[in-house]
Amino acid sequence: MSKSSNKRTSLLLITLIALLLVGYKVVFVVSPEVEEVNPASVVRLEGMINQLNSINLTNSAVNDPKLDTLEDINQPLPSLPIGRENPFSSF
Repeated sequence: MSKSSNKRTSLLLITLIALLLVGYKVVFVVSPEVEEVNPASVVRLEGMINQLNSINLTNSAVNDPKLDTLEDINQPLPSLPIGRENPFSSF
């Protein structure tokens, strides 16, 4: 090997290590981000939760006469042949 080939290999190795370090920091090292909580959004969220809690579900929607006119369109599943016992074995 010549000196220029050794220099290129060394430079490539150093660049690769630097990229790996940067990639590791970007992917695995997560800096904790403190998010400010807006009091107005908390109050709005509490109001939405209270509205959801006040919802009373009844069976009146299920007992609607329009639903009685619906037809069942279910079809039985076709019987398919069973494949090989070991799909990974050779033919």
